[in-house]
Amino acid sequence: MKNNRIVITLWMSFLLLMSACQQEEVALKQAEKPIPIEVELKLDGFKSSTRVNSDGISAGDIREFFLLVENPSDPAYTYTVKMSNYYSSTVWRAYDLGTENQRKLYFKNATDPVHIKAVHWSNENFNNFFLKKTDRWTRPYNILLDRNVSYIGAYILANDPVYVNTTIIPKESCPNGKLRLSFRHFFAKVKFTIQIPLTNDNRKYMIAESSPISDLTVEGLFGTVANGRYLNWVAASSEINKPEGVVSEPFTLTRYKWTPYDELTTNYLLMVIPQAVADGTFKVSFQFEGKTYNWTCQETNFRFETNKEYEITLKMTTETRSASTALYGTMQEGGKQ
Repeated sequence: MKNNRIVITLWMSFLLLMSACQQEEVALKQAEKPIPIEVELKLDGFKSSTRVNSDGISAGDIREFFLLVENPSDPAYTYTVKMSNYYSSTVWRAYDLGTENQRKLYFKNATDPVHIKAVHWSNENFNNFFLKKTDRWTRPYNILLDRNVSYIGAYILANDPVYVNTTIIPKESCPNGKLRLSFRHFFAKVKFTIQIPLTNDNRKYMIAESSPISDLTVEGLFGTVANGRYLNWVAASSEINKPEGVVSEPFTLTRYKWTPYDELTTNYLLMVIPQAVADGTFKVSFQFEGKTYNWTCQETNFRFETNKEYEITLKMTTETRSASTALYGTMQEGGKQ
């Protein structure tokens, strides 16, 4: 009888062990199942410290973007889709590239690190590049940037790429199954403000329909094409690739915003590729009533950074007009002097 009890006890222990193993196996299989997620733009991703304001791009301007979900340990769970919210401003839908086939977004599990890349650029050439090139995330794209940007919103949107490049752990970074994306601006934005003193001689401009300032010339910056060669960008990276031998060339801004009446100001906008500026080389000049006025940036080791806005105010004083053409200028970065 005693032996029977021992056999029964061993058998029960065996059954409990088998049951525990089966439960553990089921749990592991469940953990390996794809976890559907809903992509949601994090609207506060554009913070006050970035260069976005009322005349620039905002999260609400992003109606579609390309998204890469990359699982480094399992290529089967790596894919690129095009996201769109044209049907509903609050619901993002994923589509296979170049098709209208809607698909689900998923991760392999909740614990594998996942690389997330996303890019939005209201640029037809860039969108075609993404739809047609299989190595779209690693192939350098020649930047065809209109350096001279007007105050019309369409120009700014077309010259303002934004991107995401991050690594997440799904269970930590996707509360309630939602992937939140915070976009960064790739270019810097520079706003030039030219101020003319309101004197008796200048009162004639108080009702003028256009600025008396001739086009603004900028020196010392790399544009998009320099001595016939293009600068290029690998999507969702924060660096620009500059071919060897490329040199900066002066260029002229022609689109502006003119404010007459009590405040005689002329404003220009410029989208600037992130770059270091050699000391004493960043210069601005314009003409007013037949005389050329100049300003040279006095900052040392200066660099235009991605995702920032800069304001450069150039003031023409009464002393400037009579004695010298060197302008008084100040530069602000990210809202701080």
